Amino acid sequence: ELTLVCNALDHKTEVLATVLNNVKASDQPLLYGFASAWAGWIQVNSDDWNAIAQIPKIKLLFLRSLQLDEGHDHGGAHLYLGVLSSQIPPSLGGKPEAAREHFEKALELSDGKNLMVHVLYAEHYARLMFEQELHDRLLNQALAADSDEPGLTLINTLAKKRASVLLEESSEFF
Repeated sequence: ELTLVCNALDHKTEVLATVLNNVKASDQPLLYGFASAWAGWIQVNSDDWNAIAQIPKIKLLFLRSLQLDEGHDHGGAHLYLGVLSSQIPPSLGGKPEAAREHFEKALELSDGKNLMVHVLYAEHYARLMFEQELHDRLLNQALAADSDEPGLTLINTLAKKRASVLLEESSEFF
């Protein structure tokens, strides 16, 4: 099925959605890994509108990943969807509440132990919505938490560094 997914990437989202419905749970880690790598590529190429145009397809991959195993990678698909859903402000038709729901679910599924969830929630949602109290609370929670968590220690260490920078900039941003 994953070969069919790759072939469907060049087609309309409706075709991709149909093909994704046939992806089995055993292929979920590979689907999630591919979607994560693709999202990273878009982040690196965020100044390219052709890359940005791929976001709806990436969302489909993450949504199917959630259907197959919502808890995979500590709810990582929710984290990605939170970031992707917070790219457009409400004044331009964005749906930031969908982003908030994904961030909250990622916090829940990781038991708050993936500190990058706190940081990206603050950086992407709280800043978009100009919610300084939420922003600072999330960053302070990340800074106060223990980084040492099996499978998350590296990302948590990076999250703490990013949280420190964002918190330092908070008064300037808000």
